[in-house]
Amino acid sequence: MSQPDASVLQGSRVPPYDEAAEKGALGSVLLDAERILPLFIQQGLEPEAFYVPAHSAIYRGMVELFRSGTAVDPLLLGTHLRGTNQLEKSGGAIYLDRLIDATPTAAHAEHYAAVVELEWLKRKVISASREAESVAYEHSDETADELIARAQAPFLNIHHDQRIGDKHAAWERVEQNIQGAMRGEVVGIPSPWSTFDRETGGPRRGMVTALASKKGYGKSSLCATWMHYLASREDPIPVLGMPFEDGEELTWLRMAGIESRVPSFMASMGRIDDGQYAQLSNNGRRLIERPLYLLGRRGMTIDGIKAAAIQYKLRYDIQALFVDAFKDIRREWRDSNSEDARISCGLCDVAEMLNIAVIVVHHIIKSGGKEDDDGVPRDLTVEDIRGNFRIIDDARMVNILQPQLLDEDGQEFKPNRLQCARNNHGPTTTVPLEFEKQFNHFFERPPDACQTEDEDRPEWSRTMDEFDG
Repeated sequence: MSQPDASVLQGSRVPPYDEAAEKGALGSVLLDAERILPLFIQQGLEPEAFYVPAHSAIYRGMVELFRSGTAVDPLLLGTHLRGTNQLEKSGGAIYLDRLIDATPTAAHAEHYAAVVELEWLKRKVISASREAESVAYEHSDETADELIARAQAPFLNIHHDQRIGDKHAAWERVEQNIQGAMRGEVVGIPSPWSTFDRETGGPRRGMVTALASKKGYGKSSLCATWMHYLASREDPIPVLGMPFEDGEELTWLRMAGIESRVPSFMASMGRIDDGQYAQLSNNGRRLIERPLYLLGRRGMTIDGIKAAAIQYKLRYDIQALFVDAFKDIRREWRDSNSEDARISCGLCDVAEMLNIAVIVVHHIIKSGGKEDDDGVPRDLTVEDIRGNFRIIDDARMVNILQPQLLDEDGQEFKPNRLQCARNNHGPTTTVPLEFEKQFNHFFERPPDACQTEDEDRPEWSRTMDEFDG
């Protein structure tokens, strides 16, 4: 029978494991496979939980037989292990019989499995500690927060892996969600636009939502509006924004401008009076005391984003992460398609592991939104978004910020709109929005809203038309 590899030892210390418990768990399966093996699998017991290589191979063979619909007994298991060239590594057919002899009863199977899992957990903690040690040596040029987040990540992965599916608890959560929806609560992350929430249920926790549009249509302003709303509600929702494109300072200024009704662009140019400045300053200082956090350093990799999200989840219990934008995440591989897929999968992992909603801004760089053959401007579509950017395929909800469309006389025939173009968990919808560009603020447009004539608009508002929000 194979013994543990001595290379895994550190000095003279043997990693934690309980050989007797491992034998007892395997012997219990051989005594009563029909009852015990499904129980082990449901509880999440994996072959890697067995430290002795022979025991790991035997249990893997048991699971393979079970999943193929074949009965599990010493004879069939021996035949299977022989066919996969694992029988001799597992101690031979005689060792399978000894496992039965070493197990007095299968009644203690759950106890054996619990001991095996506990020892496995100890080994994972030791491994995570070594990873944290390596982080300290290999990432010494990072900030303190980044370093701590990276060091914590392996331990959070352990916690995530230890979660065992509980069908009763899962159904209780389903009932709670339904009851909340019946009371008018939003199933996902709420938005400032009630029609959008009512029709779509909002971006779901544990999943990625994409927000796409062309350059200059106001995606960053829409994110600022949304983040400001979440943190400023009567029951605020902690949110982390990663404004890679515009940076932290501009994003804070935009949100303070939304709150103060002071044009952020004019403020940045010094074209506001003392009263407006006092209002902007006071509201900005109140804003930064809310559960709203920004981390907008360009050049972050997907691993850095993961580490930061973990840190803010542990420290502030964030419920939503806004990433603006997907294109600004640093690529580390030369193969752009593979790297985009890796980044997209990484964002999905963050959403699922931390159970937060991840909203990712995506730029449309194709010719979407151009005029049709009849000269009428057309809306952006999901087909305009597609390309090498895997995030659109992985997102469970895809929203498109549609621009205001004007006819040849300059008259509006379609307003700004937030279109839910794809929703894997409910219907799609389109919500008309009013964009106050001077305040970087999107609000839901009343059905009977009318346009303001240009001559009735203040000078600074007309100036803002030249500013890319």
